[in-house]
Amino acid sequence: MAGVGAAGALGVQKVVAGPFTEDDFQQLVPVDKKLSPEWVKSLYLRGKPTETSGKALQHIAMPVGGVCCGLVYLSGDGRVGHWDVFNTNRFGVRAGVTAYKGQQINSGGGSAYLDALPVEKPFDFGFELHVGDKKREMDATGWSDVQFRGQYPVGLVRFKDPSTTLEARLEAFSPFIPLDFDNSSYPLVFLAYTLTNKGKEPVTATLTGRLEHAVGRESIKDGSSKPVTTTASDGLQHGVEAVPQKTFYRSEVLVEDWERDTYAPWTVEGTAFGKGPVARKDIVPYQGNVGGPGGHVVNTHSSAPANDVVARDQHVGKLTGPAFKIVRKYLHFWIGGGNHPGKECLNLIVDGKVVLSQTGFDSNRMRPMAFDISAHEGKTAHIEIIDQETGGWGQIGIGRIWQSDVPNDAPPLADRPDTGTMALLALGHAAVTPTTVSQTVDLAPGESATVEFVVAWHLPNIQIGVPDDATKRHYAKRFNDALAVARHFRSHRDFLVDTTRNWRDTWYGPDDGPGLPHWFMERTIINASTLATSVCSRFGSGRFYGFEGVGCCPGTCGHVWQYAHSVARLFPEIERDTRERVDLGVALNDGGGIGFRAEFDMNAAIDGQGGTVCRILREHQMSPDDTFLRRNWADVKRVVQFLMKMDDGEGIIEGEQMNTLDAAWYGQISWITSEYLAALGAAETMAGAVGDEAFAKECRDRLAKGQKSFRSLFNGEYFIQKPDPKRPDALGYYEGCHVDQVFGGSWGHQVGLGEVLPPAETKQALQSIWKYNFSPDVGPWRDKMKAGRWYAVAGDAGLIMTTNPKNVENPYRDPKGTFLFYFNECWTGQEHQVASHMIANDMVEEGLAITRAVHDRHDASKRNPYNEIECSDHYARAMASHGSFVSLTGFKYDGPSGKLSFGLKAPFSDDDYRFPFVCAEGWGVFSKVGNVMRLEVKHGRLRLTELRVPGRVTEVQASESATVVPGAPKSTVTFSDELVLKAGQAMVLTTA
Repeated sequence: MAGVGAAGALGVQKVVAGPFTEDDFQQLVPVDKKLSPEWVKSLYLRGKPTETSGKALQHIAMPVGGVCCGLVYLSGDGRVGHWDVFNTNRFGVRAGVTAYKGQQINSGGGSAYLDALPVEKPFDFGFELHVGDKKREMDATGWSDVQFRGQYPVGLVRFKDPSTTLEARLEAFSPFIPLDFDNSSYPLVFLAYTLTNKGKEPVTATLTGRLEHAVGRESIKDGSSKPVTTTASDGLQHGVEAVPQKTFYRSEVLVEDWERDTYAPWTVEGTAFGKGPVARKDIVPYQGNVGGPGGHVVNTHSSAPANDVVARDQHVGKLTGPAFKIVRKYLHFWIGGGNHPGKECLNLIVDGKVVLSQTGFDSNRMRPMAFDISAHEGKTAHIEIIDQETGGWGQIGIGRIWQSDVPNDAPPLADRPDTGTMALLALGHAAVTPTTVSQTVDLAPGESATVEFVVAWHLPNIQIGVPDDATKRHYAKRFNDALAVARHFRSHRDFLVDTTRNWRDTWYGPDDGPGLPHWFMERTIINASTLATSVCSRFGSGRFYGFEGVGCCPGTCGHVWQYAHSVARLFPEIERDTRERVDLGVALNDGGGIGFRAEFDMNAAIDGQGGTVCRILREHQMSPDDTFLRRNWADVKRVVQFLMKMDDGEGIIEGEQMNTLDAAWYGQISWITSEYLAALGAAETMAGAVGDEAFAKECRDRLAKGQKSFRSLFNGEYFIQKPDPKRPDALGYYEGCHVDQVFGGSWGHQVGLGEVLPPAETKQALQSIWKYNFSPDVGPWRDKMKAGRWYAVAGDAGLIMTTNPKNVENPYRDPKGTFLFYFNECWTGQEHQVASHMIANDMVEEGLAITRAVHDRHDASKRNPYNEIECSDHYARAMASHGSFVSLTGFKYDGPSGKLSFGLKAPFSDDDYRFPFVCAEGWGVFSKVGNVMRLEVKHGRLRLTELRVPGRVTEVQASESATVVPGAPKSTVTFSDELVLKAGQAMVLTTA
């Protein structure tokens, strides 16, 4: 919540005293939180919605485009910008490293965590207010008093200035309607400007929107297309038109294709390049599809002689090619890797000088690039490929190199990423020019009027290397161009706008009155905005696809996305389809293992495999019937049996265990076994639902044995990892206190199983995580240990991934310190996961404190509240935040059986309250005033056979007739006939 920062509010931590070196930095553990009473009290207060003004406005960047339609930001002062809708697939919202305390440090590989930069403006789009001969921009340059309120999905900006009697208000969003994927996937932004005349004289005001031509810029630049603009009475549309090509081109000349096992005749220096070009089959799996043609490439990450991410990038070297004669106008090549000018680059050398140089883009995926070498035609040249960076993205990738007279290696115009249309439409009477659309209103004193616009885009050619009709975005199947998008929205405007506002009001509730804290409601849904970023796409086939973060790590990665709950709780259709089409479809191996990146990596990540079994149960529960589960049960069973084969016979997973820390671990790992035990509990429930009693019993028996064995990993304070005797020096957390050590228990609560791990020991482990991993100020780590990405700095509170309370020497069997950069970090996805588990175990204050620490770290005074970063921007794992809402409200639901349960945690349950819910077919509000509870459906419908609420229900009244099974007052109300509540209907329950 704005105004209460983490640093002073939480107090000063104490740390274990003693000598300190970078290799043993984990001896630092917080032992006394000293949370300030004022800050703790604020955790529980309803408070007010967060509003921002002044300099902090520049840090706000709220995604306001449609789900799976690219990334468009609403800035804090009302500008709409950034416009990552052109299918560039770049790594991160911002590229490069950031300075901190005078040092260049890794800020997250393309992210801008430390320096929350203003929203980019890649082309001119904006609005001006004209009154008489005076005009002002609708942003902070035109108004002295601007305030922003963000209640995702709706951004609200208020404008005031003493030099005018007009006040203005902007409401901006794209339709966002839970349970309605299609109607939440419009590639547009709706902008409603309300003007109010506060003066004593009538005013005529004109609001003019302008849209610069921005599509097809690459093809316009190379002369293969020309810009085209069409106008109509309601708006304008920009597009491109092909230009006939008459130029004669000489045949291309190959410089290098790397199709061999050695680099000869190139000269190799250093260790980064290995012995020869890398065969694509030998590229390390987590790099994914690196793009480009051919079977071999240069890739200094995969060729480096090391076994982990950091160590690979620490190798350096240089590759120098043989001399060749420049005989064409352009030198073409494919390039990827780090964006480090002079350190990670391909250089063209002519007359002993570097005449042209190109870096990568902080991405494993190579892009086609070209140098204009016409000025050097006839001369002799050579190429050098440099890898001299040892930090993040200290790598380079190079593919085929050739000379050509063709200026670029672009596909046909119709297939290029930036080909398409953009439109600006007025939802009212308008004056239109080729660049502007205007609406005019006459305002009497005290009168208000609203003018509405839509800016839409239609850029369908998304190409990210997935052979699944992936060359077109799904919205291209629905609409022919941007103007069609805007006009379709206009024809359904009332439903789309009103329902989105209805959802906003349902989630947040009124500013005053009963409700959960505004800061909590904001933080737990903010990460759902990741759906409206370039992290997420929807292919023409309808398939959902997600990176880990913006442009980062392909394949809807199972071990990352298993943390995320927002999508399943808001758009369960997406998750059901992904489970069925991907995890149980293209990613499913013959042996039952799930390829954790599908087409990009068909190996199983064991943590993600266990989590995905739990996800399948969650998706079943968020379904209106059991057809999804029954249709997929045979494959679900295979997935569980894959894990059973790794069971040592006592309910503990052993063997090679690939996981989200990007390495295969060994031994008895409490974290991964806990997810296996949760998977067994989920599988037992699903087997029972489909009538497979034999498998249900097998799962039940294995779970019981595993729960007993799991206690052997408890050291009296927390759960540990026991080494594999055959691999005693393998990486792991061992006696360290790891945040995900009981992750499976968290999963159990999210899918209504309760605590699937030994309850007393699990709660003690959570208390130890609070004691040893949560720090009111992470400064002692970050100032002493520079390794790792900076997702929390001095003054920030956070949950450190792994600490070493026992002061074990070399606690992680990692003598080179190559993985300390993970253990040293704060990942918000893990923080939210732990917070939800603590809340479910009645550690409400600790869970809220961790959630609030994340919220405070992302206060607009310091950073963008809408961008939780890990590896890249808008990281998918952060959508674990919705799990804390589920835990706090005690939401349990089984759609096929029609059973719903609420159990708001104390102390919130002690007073009147109100909170939203989303079920399989509808959403609404559950509230309590005095001894009267009310279940109201706001959208869709709710089918019930059983409702469980706190207290003893003495009377039930419903909008539709419902026969309640009679009996003494009880917390569970059972209906003899199925009850269906439709939008606008409610059930009222009186309690004793």
